[in-house]
Amino acid sequence: MRTKPSAALVNRSLAILAATLILMTSASAVTETVIFRFKNLPGTLIFDSAGNLYGMTSLGGGHNGGTVFKLSPGSHGAWTKTVLHNFDPQSRKDGGNPFSSGLVFDSAGNLYGTTTSGGRFERGTVFELTPAANGTWTETILCSFGPVGSNNGEQPLSGLVFDAAGNLYGTTSTGGAWNAGTVFELSPVNRGWAEKVIYSFAGAGDGVTPIGGVVFDKAGNLYGTTFAGGRGAGIVFELSPGSSGIWSETVLHRFKHGSDGGRPYAGLVMDQAGNFYGTAEAGGTQRKGLVFALTPATGGGWTMTTIHAFAGPPGDGTMPVDALIVDATGNLYGTTLFGGTDHLGTVFKLAPASGGGWTESVLYSFTGGSSGRSPFVGVVPDSAGHLFGTSVVPKRGPGIVFEITP
Repeated sequence: MRTKPSAALVNRSLAILAATLILMTSASAVTETVIFRFKNLPGTLIFDSAGNLYGMTSLGGGHNGGTVFKLSPGSHGAWTKTVLHNFDPQSRKDGGNPFSSGLVFDSAGNLYGTTTSGGRFERGTVFELTPAANGTWTETILCSFGPVGSNNGEQPLSGLVFDAAGNLYGTTSTGGAWNAGTVFELSPVNRGWAEKVIYSFAGAGDGVTPIGGVVFDKAGNLYGTTFAGGRGAGIVFELSPGSSGIWSETVLHRFKHGSDGGRPYAGLVMDQAGNFYGTAEAGGTQRKGLVFALTPATGGGWTMTTIHAFAGPPGDGTMPVDALIVDATGNLYGTTLFGGTDHLGTVFKLAPASGGGWTESVLYSFTGGSSGRSPFVGVVPDSAGHLFGTSVVPKRGPGIVFEITP
């Protein structure tokens, strides 16, 4: 039996994004600087080796289908924006409307990402942007998702990840054999790329609607989350490759929307020891979301642990909806959509304590005003340890890229 399309959940995510991302300012000793203002919604950011920032907007550009942009630092703290590509989803030869997903570089400096719409079947795309010596970038569509009923994936909301052989992996929020979403692989062949669905989610005890992406462990297994399914409020899953090219799934945890959390939007992050960490936007002991860890158990398997349950305002955040980052010493950083001093969102740090457990610090508590509030996506660090993220003001128009200096 095919599950109902999860487009309603996707629309809910977009509605939260449009209704809650407004602008932010600091109420703490941490310094916050708005480094650039957009007219449309900017998503997740990444750095290149030269210190330039790259990201996408879901709308705007020459065809109002979104853009790929670059922000370059200059003197006196000024940043210069360059639009690398304007999406044209109506042409059916291009993608459009990327979600909050980020971009990924290959070793040659090419950029890869996904869009939720556009493409040959209007169900989203995977694209590549290749830089030229004169500073221009050329787009190539590597995959058009769909058509409906083909058992292919549809509407990717997450970014991509490379394996050691140069293949790309990601998720689609809908489509697949049971219309509950997929994990896909893109492999370079001759002068193109071949797409293959390596797993279709089935609903019921399995997952539904993977919004976040996937991540590899050191053995080549893939890990991720789904927003719904599992007879509860989403799952954590592992996909293991077999000798015949078939991937097998293991459900590592089924969220119950209770003290263990529920509805994970984002994927997972792995530390140097091979532990995984993620967020759930609901549940926890205070019902305000949590951060969890998956650690290898003695004798095999995994142990699921809540390392922080958000308590909400005034002292803590609530509703984490994007992925974490982990630094070289094992500290975790992330954002919450609400909570903090004025219930307008936070940036937080979780540090492993010497005697066991974790200690949370709210690095930044947003108070609204001209510099924003409620970050929907996570933060990314530069080489100096400053944190960069994005926010918008739907009623006033500008999107914001901000820098937080410890």
